Amino acid sequence: MTVRRILSIIGLGVIAGVVFTVWLLAGWGGDSVVRAVDDLGLVGFAVFGAGCAMVGAWHGRGRQRVSWVAMAVGLTSWSIGETIWSYYELWQGRSPVPFPSLADAGFLLLPVGAGVALVLLPTGHTAASRTRLVLDGFIVGGSMFVLSWVSVLEDIYRIGGIGPFELAVSIAYPVGDIVILTIAILVLSRDRAAQRLTLALATAGIVLMGLADSAYVYLIAHDDYVSGDLIDLGWMAGLLILGFAGLVSTWEPHADPIITRTSLRPRNWLPYIPVSVAAGIALWQSAPYMRSGPVPAVAAALVLAVLVRQFVVVREDRRLLVTVAEQAVRDPLTGLANRVLFLDRLDRAVALRARLTRPVAIVLVDLDDFKLINDSLGHAAGDALLVRVSERLLGAVRSVDTVSRLGGDEFAILVEEGCGHPGLIAHRVAEAFDTAFRIDGTDLRIRPSIGLAVLPAEDTDTSSERLLKQADIAMYSAKRAGDGRVHTFTADMPLAQPGLHLGLRSRASRSPGSDRLVVLDAGSIATDPETPAALRARQLRDAIDQGRLVVHYQPTIDLRSGHLAGAEALVRWPHPQRGLLYPAEFLDVVRDHGLTTLLTQFVLETAISDAVTWKSRGYSVPVTINVFANEVRDVTLPTRVSRALAQHDLAASTLTVDITEKHLQADPDLVAPVLQGLRELGVRVAIDDFGAETTHLPLLEELPIDAVKLDRTLIAPIAHDPQAAAITRSIIDLAHTLGLSTVAEGVEDAATATVLSSYGCDAAQGHYFGTPVASSQLLDKLTRT
Repeated sequence: MTVRRILSIIGLGVIAGVVFTVWLLAGWGGDSVVRAVDDLGLVGFAVFGAGCAMVGAWHGRGRQRVSWVAMAVGLTSWSIGETIWSYYELWQGRSPVPFPSLADAGFLLLPVGAGVALVLLPTGHTAASRTRLVLDGFIVGGSMFVLSWVSVLEDIYRIGGIGPFELAVSIAYPVGDIVILTIAILVLSRDRAAQRLTLALATAGIVLMGLADSAYVYLIAHDDYVSGDLIDLGWMAGLLILGFAGLVSTWEPHADPIITRTSLRPRNWLPYIPVSVAAGIALWQSAPYMRSGPVPAVAAALVLAVLVRQFVVVREDRRLLVTVAEQAVRDPLTGLANRVLFLDRLDRAVALRARLTRPVAIVLVDLDDFKLINDSLGHAAGDALLVRVSERLLGAVRSVDTVSRLGGDEFAILVEEGCGHPGLIAHRVAEAFDTAFRIDGTDLRIRPSIGLAVLPAEDTDTSSERLLKQADIAMYSAKRAGDGRVHTFTADMPLAQPGLHLGLRSRASRSPGSDRLVVLDAGSIATDPETPAALRARQLRDAIDQGRLVVHYQPTIDLRSGHLAGAEALVRWPHPQRGLLYPAEFLDVVRDHGLTTLLTQFVLETAISDAVTWKSRGYSVPVTINVFANEVRDVTLPTRVSRALAQHDLAASTLTVDITEKHLQADPDLVAPVLQGLRELGVRVAIDDFGAETTHLPLLEELPIDAVKLDRTLIAPIAHDPQAAAITRSIIDLAHTLGLSTVAEGVEDAATATVLSSYGCDAAQGHYFGTPVASSQLLDKLTRT
């Protein structure tokens, strides 16, 4: 349901409420007409509220849907009660309406439904359990009953003013409303800002209904209530606002439960205030007063509720401490040990090796071409693959070994206790990748680069940091070789690579032949495993030479204006037998057979040509191309770009070249002159996948660049993770301080886009804004817009 339609319905409800109020205050038509308008109007408002709650249930999911179903049941019950009341008063002519009656049964079910709705409504921060909320409401309600009994109800009960059943119904109205109001306030205090408006409206509606109920009981006790009384306006307003809450819940984002810190906030000790007051009055009053009626039972129940609440609080605090401690050292996606836990265990193992005379080993695993999976199949598929990889790694090692995800697509295994043959474990890890990974109906065959470093027991000089660096160098050697073997660190391996420093790692560049990703989709490759790689390379070369490849464009949106800010060129191969192939299915052939320059030139010229076509139609759309690692170090790249721009007569400022961050970290001295040459032409240069793995912030100042593209893994959790949000915001602010623009990649939802916009991020791209489309389709969209 659109916001405009919701506001229209709310507007109609407000108009109906105003007409109802004016009619009752003006007394149009006399007492009988006012009574009919009052009774039937309240039925209508109750039905309206129930209908809006059903709309909230229809658009909700999970607990939110169940919550609004409960609210709809309560409001429907209230409408039935009001219908019975109207029948007594309008059709049977019974005035006053008997009290209690069947109508009261309908009225009293609303607090029950509203209470269930509030307890079940997902509110993001769930440090307190639903059981605790119910106990808090019962404690406050029971305490208020004791206060009411001592001040008013006990005297009425003694003089026989009302019978036991009538007394119970009379008490049920205010006590039920107090319980629900207490739960509403406690839930509202724990709520995230995303759900605040919905709960604020629901709380306001409950307050109005409660005030009207209490006034109704008071007037009934004094035989002063008649239909059309001013308290009916309270019911009308309460019903309307509860309905508005159901409508508003359809446009507010759903809150995901997260763990928050505990503290001595008022919501933790607030329920004990009325208990203390009630206990004080009980001590002050004489014993006969406190032993009359239902007070002893209520007092005993209160004591039991307080004890149970304390037990629940202690149990939840223990669970929270365990959960927080576990989350601090675990990767949230895979559940493996994170970098912090891995380094801690590594330091401990290295410290103990000399005393216990046992060696320590590290197996470092990096997934080749993981980014291609994200680009081709989506980030959800990439996350699913990381989870499957973690499961394979756990199955390949011993229970005493520590498997961790250091970040991105990099994993580390610590082998210590009795590791007489760490090489066997490393080879079992390599064998774990022999079987394809089944992801969303697609078989992915991905190859890792594995490095092994062993610290002998007799070696007392090597530190844990140096051992980790050795494993990193071995892994780099495996990636450079591209032979699929486990590489064990030796002293003659080149030490020039930056390696690890204080937990921040400079990733190795990928050489030709080092990246292989085989996608077995619908039997395309699996049915022809004998196809020689050379044949595929020849087919691909022919496709490039004959212009049979196509380029699709991923829209980039300006977050300030909402307009198209550019388009990123992504190549596709329409294979005659296997259909449309994504980069993940053929870039290994490109690298292994020296086709990187040919493919880069094809994409460059195609993107420039399409940009010229768009310009001729009146649309100036900047284009972005991605370049391979070896192309970034090729000093002829600026010349080739300049020639293509001049041939098509396109301004250099229209073109942006994306370069992956890890390629910049690997060879900054070789890359810098190429980037400077591109910028001298007027071509913009952007760091791609910034923050995907380990971030090297000095790159932003050291290299000649114009923009930073924030990787999806960095920005994905910012809508619900304060730490990730703070890091992202700091990077955006730093980039702006250095005069760089920022682009967020992989934006999947509106909440993330909203947060990025509030942080000042300049532009964004991802499935939320649009999927890659052909040049003609992008032009059609521009024309329609």
